[in-house]
Amino acid sequence: MIKQKKLWDNTLTVIMALLCLLWIYPIVLILLNSLKKEGTFTTSTVFQLPTSETFAGLSNYVYGVIKMGFLSSLGYSLVITVSSALAAFCPQTNSGLFLPASWHTSPGQPSQTGSHNLFHPRRILPCRC
Repeated sequence: MIKQKKLWDNTLTVIMALLCLLWIYPIVLILLNSLKKEGTFTTSTVFQLPTSETFAGLSNYVYGVIKMGFLSSLGYSLVITVSSALAAFCPQTNSGLFLPASWHTSPGQPSQTGSHNLFHPRRILPCRC
């Protein structure tokens, strides 16, 4: 019984390891192709490792950061993400001003109209912007 369980555990470990490698393979393939010179990877050479003729090193990354304005794009993306998150969460946490009077009960008192007080935004999102 113990040998059978150990064999089953080892089999599952091998299967999961293979699935993990299969899941990571596309990411590794993209990273390997990013090290090739522009125009050297086609449909027939996409799965080949970079050779001495096709290897570009980190020049593609340097070009992307310096010439393409990667850092400014990253800053714009950060500003958009933070402002979107604030715009999404702040009105929800302060919406008690616009709710019916039945929702303005204290946390210890039951609502006058039923259990909808459980879904009050101040009960769901504790932060106050």
